[in-house]
Amino acid sequence: MSRARLEYLLFPLAILMSASLSQAQTGGTTRIEETDKSIAYTGTWYTNGRFLNNGGSAALTNARGATATVTFTGTGITWIGVLDPWAGIAIVYLDGTMNTVDTYGSSTLYQQPVFKVSGLANGPHTLTINVPHTRDPNGQGSWVWIDAFDIENGSGVTGGFTATAGRTEQNSPAVAYTGVWFTNTSAADSGGSAALATDAGSRATITFNGTAITWIGYRDQSSGIARVYVDGLLTATVDTYLSPSQAQTPVYTVNGLVSGTHTLTIEATDTHDANSNESWIWVDAFDVVGAGGQTGGGQTVPPSPAGVNPAAGNGTSQTFAFTFSDPSGWQSLAVADVLINNDLDGRQSCFIAFVPSGASSGTVFLTDDTGVTGGPASGMPLPGSGSVSNSQCTVNAAGSSVSGAAGTLTLTLDITFSASFAGNKVLYLAAQNQSSTNTGWQALGTWQVSGSVPTGPAVGGMSPARSNTLSQNYTFTFTDTNGAQDIAVADILINTALDGRHACYLAFVPSGSTGAALFLVDDAGDSAGPYQGMALPGSGAIANSQCSIAADGSSINVSGNTLTLALAITFAPGFAGNHILFLAARSNTLNSNWQAVGTVTVP
Repeated sequence: MSRARLEYLLFPLAILMSASLSQAQTGGTTRIEETDKSIAYTGTWYTNGRFLNNGGSAALTNARGATATVTFTGTGITWIGVLDPWAGIAIVYLDGTMNTVDTYGSSTLYQQPVFKVSGLANGPHTLTINVPHTRDPNGQGSWVWIDAFDIENGSGVTGGFTATAGRTEQNSPAVAYTGVWFTNTSAADSGGSAALATDAGSRATITFNGTAITWIGYRDQSSGIARVYVDGLLTATVDTYLSPSQAQTPVYTVNGLVSGTHTLTIEATDTHDANSNESWIWVDAFDVVGAGGQTGGGQTVPPSPAGVNPAAGNGTSQTFAFTFSDPSGWQSLAVADVLINNDLDGRQSCFIAFVPSGASSGTVFLTDDTGVTGGPASGMPLPGSGSVSNSQCTVNAAGSSVSGAAGTLTLTLDITFSASFAGNKVLYLAAQNQSSTNTGWQALGTWQVSGSVPTGPAVGGMSPARSNTLSQNYTFTFTDTNGAQDIAVADILINTALDGRHACYLAFVPSGSTGAALFLVDDAGDSAGPYQGMALPGSGAIANSQCSIAADGSSINVSGNTLTLALAITFAPGFAGNHILFLAARSNTLNSNWQAVGTVTVP
């Protein structure tokens, strides 16, 4: 019989059914049992009922990612646990500072001090124990035990700590960490320090009370991509790369929340865009907005890009209506940005900044071909006359206007694209308020600048080109001047950027005029696999963590030079946010390359 079955008698730990608080006080030290309501558990934990444990029981787990968080007030804390040959390594965070603790012991010892810290400021603190499911070279297992905690000059606090209006530093007890985070100490950081991580899955979670929150971080040429969750739901994927570097910069803002208690989680992905050389994610501080629309420092609720009309189409000229919103009123907007290019790159783009000066007036700035914000740029007043141009586009005063009303600013621009700028483009929007809080870029539309018809396989388009729903029947078209039967593979990639990782990434291999094989790449995004496959026509569905495709409602049709693929796609709620739909097609000798043809906001 295994040691686990003989001695541990494992069964799920009934945290919600625990008895009344068990706190024993000796001198200036208060002992709380592992069942105390000031301790919150995630993941799978078990109870060991041996009498050798303090109070006759202890909690234990070897589940990767399981956590135990104790919130307390006092000047110190000691974690009491078990050391034995089957015990493993734990990662411990005390107010955001990481420690690695090896609980291995050559013999079994109960009620042992595993981790201790004293001399803390007398006040609120948070200690989190993370289980990475690892062990040292001598260990035979990776179990982590929690028997009790000894708190110096204080006690456990039920319900944890909540940040309120104002700035909350990254080492506040309202912020909990999982995974591997390091501490950077610098005068450039808010409060003199910041946390940073690169390991995929490492998370920082703040609990706050208010209607909005802004993540403050450090951004540079080694910064990567993060996922942001609000109240447990994936809200956005944020690229934190920036050149030149900038400290204490607003990275992401969420507003419009119902007044009350919420959580915001930042997750490192160990991924980065093509410009960055590493994948670091920095957490420096948080600015929380209270119910009155003000932070403790008086900052207003940040703005947000609302949309563009038309959100898709084609041609060499078009009048677009770009809308931006600000709960504090359009007057709070300092600048509204529009960037039109193949991807999020200001170089050789149509990069426009608008600075409002009244409800119906302001100045349009068009950056030059270098795409450097702050100039050089050509300016044009609205209302006015004339135009501003660079090598990619011309913005005409005639047909352009601005209108500010309540919390919405609508910027109408008459744009003519240069012939050399032909191809499929993405329309990105961003805004900044008077407090220098930036929304970050959001992909809210696509536009095909007309050009010459390519030879061989090409991307035709899709319908609908703009959507805002979890489930949608999409129609994708591909063409080939040598006949549609010349198309060997057609690809579809749906993500915040051209990155197959954590994407809805599909490869389609036709086998006739009405038959084909459809492959969905897994979360790792390697086009060589692994992936799930499905025949069309057929039955069933294929899925990864971002999307699922049902055979029912999906079909293929080949006619002349056109291949039409209909897919019934359902996005996962965790894939929420603004995403771009990229298409590509290739024959045995030619490739269309990736083309952006649509956008979707996954609610």
